[in-house]
Amino acid sequence: METQRVELATPEIALTLSNAPSMGNVFSKALLVSLSKRQGALTDQKIHGMRVSMDRIQPDPERIKAFRRVCCEPMDQTVLPAIYLETLFVGMLGKLITSPFFPISPMGLIHTHQNLVQHRPVDEKEILDAQCGLKRMTTSDKGVTLECFLEVRSDNGLVWEGVATFLSRRRATGSRRKKKQNPRQTRLPVKEIFDLAEETGRAYARASNDYNPHHLYGFSARLLGFRSPIAHGMFTLARSLAAIQSKTAFEFPMGVEAGFKLPVYLPARVALGYETFGNTVSFELRDANSGLPHVAGRIKRL
Repeated sequence: METQRVELATPEIALTLSNAPSMGNVFSKALLVSLSKRQGALTDQKIHGMRVSMDRIQPDPERIKAFRRVCCEPMDQTVLPAIYLETLFVGMLGKLITSPFFPISPMGLIHTHQNLVQHRPVDEKEILDAQCGLKRMTTSDKGVTLECFLEVRSDNGLVWEGVATFLSRRRATGSRRKKKQNPRQTRLPVKEIFDLAEETGRAYARASNDYNPHHLYGFSARLLGFRSPIAHGMFTLARSLAAIQSKTAFEFPMGVEAGFKLPVYLPARVALGYETFGNTVSFELRDANSGLPHVAGRIKRL
């Protein structure tokens, strides 16, 4: 499978927000924009580098509480969970992918990987500046892969950074053979089992502001081709990190790398396995019954 890098033209397109955008408006615009753009294939237009920024962000105390509650984070802490900082970008990325300069349909983007580095603890009362943008774009037989950079600063210092990778899958022109999953591959020792309720997607949406319809209700998930609501990929990562951190203290700076595999159809029972190798914790989240993989990654002291 040949991968080709797409050159991003200059000048860079920059957008500065004064407030977080309404997600209802973002989804309405995404539906409208998708009528004129293709999924998994680029238009002929010149593709520019893009970035969106928003300054003076005060984390919402109620959303922080909701995030801690749904992800089973300690409620008495003042340090923000690492994945909470990623939620600051939900609306900003929505503005980016619905921009007239964004070259593919915003519908059907699949979050495949998430990497982050947290340089120091961030207190929930800190005032934050955030920016994100299009870092890299490639094409292949699968479709279009894009990497978006994410940065959070406090007092002009970089405190958190990450790369979110998305795939816009090319529409199949013939029969596509499904990749056979092998649940019997070597597994990490299971340390905890979670029962995830059907309402988990709605609870995480309230905490993260990610109201993508396939996470919310059975009928909205079925409209988008899913048999039931699916858990947010970032929720499965946040829930895994919270469980590991309850047994193993994280030291800063730390890095997290995660790949999202099969969706978690809600309700679900999942098994978290992890093991420490030196300064790295490898982890995986699987279906507790079938053993099929949902998330695999590692946490590393840098």
